[in-house]
Amino acid sequence: MNFDLKSVWPDLQYFIGNSDLTDPLYYLFIFLPLPLWWLLTKVFLLSAKDRRRDPKLPASREYTIQYCRVAAGCCTAFLIILGICYFWSEGYYNSNPLTFSHLLALLVAYLIIGAAMRAGASLFAKATVGRLIFQPLNEEDERNRTVLLKREFAKRKLWLVLPFVGFLALLMLNLKSQNLVTIVLDNSSSMETNNANGIVPIEVGRKALFKTVENLDGYTDLIIATFAESDNYISDAGELAGKQTAQELTGNVRFFDAADNNNARSYINTLNNVITPSSPLTETIYKSYLFAKEYSANKSYGNSAMIIITDGGEAKLGDFTDLFCDDANFTAVFPDPENISLINLEDDATGDFYNKAADCGYTMQEGSDLTAYNESLDMLMQDYKNNWSVIFWTMIIALVSSLFIYFTEPKRN
Repeated sequence: MNFDLKSVWPDLQYFIGNSDLTDPLYYLFIFLPLPLWWLLTKVFLLSAKDRRRDPKLPASREYTIQYCRVAAGCCTAFLIILGICYFWSEGYYNSNPLTFSHLLALLVAYLIIGAAMRAGASLFAKATVGRLIFQPLNEEDERNRTVLLKREFAKRKLWLVLPFVGFLALLMLNLKSQNLVTIVLDNSSSMETNNANGIVPIEVGRKALFKTVENLDGYTDLIIATFAESDNYISDAGELAGKQTAQELTGNVRFFDAADNNNARSYINTLNNVITPSSPLTETIYKSYLFAKEYSANKSYGNSAMIIITDGGEAKLGDFTDLFCDDANFTAVFPDPENISLINLEDDATGDFYNKAADCGYTMQEGSDLTAYNESLDMLMQDYKNNWSVIFWTMIIALVSSLFIYFTEPKRN
């Protein structure tokens, strides 16, 4: 887990600023706790039994309704926290404009609980109790009744524990399938030349890649492939497609286990220089694919993806007929074309390599300037990252709200 406490406030500002106020779902989520609480209250009332444990305890219907309202409110908060944890584990909150509405929904749920508890405090006030049940026979009888009433009111507060059980959903991540993400970073000589927008592609690529890897969840293994210093390469597509092992091809490929995030970042920091002469883009892609194939044979991955960061140069291959989506072995490792993406570092994506990628249905993202590059890489990696700030603010809302509600007490005079 990579959690930076300094990022929680900027992230909250981002959640607010990124809110889509024109989306009806935004308001639906905010007010969803109200009908959910109403429905759960009805369910509790239908199943409610006489809660009297002692003849001196309140048995009025008003007390039963109030108890059910508190219980239903806490169940509502529990379901919302459960949902937030689930959506978070699926990477839903990485750039979703509805994120803040989910946090507001939790706040609304706790406002409901607070209002129900305040109503209970009024019911348990001494004057109200005297009106709703018989008067005590003597001072000792009144003291005993007061103790029993305090216990009965305290039982309502026990429901405040239930919403926190929802955070146990985070343990479901242990059941989450592993992912394998292969990133091919073009570090040929063309990547050192300022493009039309004045950026040095290799420098920007390294910095953005470092930031992205830093936020990966703990269930994503990573392969990073770069070019090797070589002027020997395969120029025939059929010969390239016929290779069976990564060792037969040129290129630098490193594997990093999901738990080896620190070493992955250290390695990325070393990618400062371009390689001249370099191995071809296509051959490096195929070497990384064969590398991924070997690891996939020893470990079951629920999802495999490849991201190619390039300016499209150094392909050194004119015919791509038998490669990529036309190669059955390649598609066996990466069966979903939507899981193969290119970040184009030039202003226009032209040439045989880009044409082949388009024919295969691979995703093309813009990366010709720093902002576009960062946004493209973040979007492509969002399913493999988790923003812990969402969980942090969920816990803050639950904790602070629970403390305020816990100290609600009925008046004794």
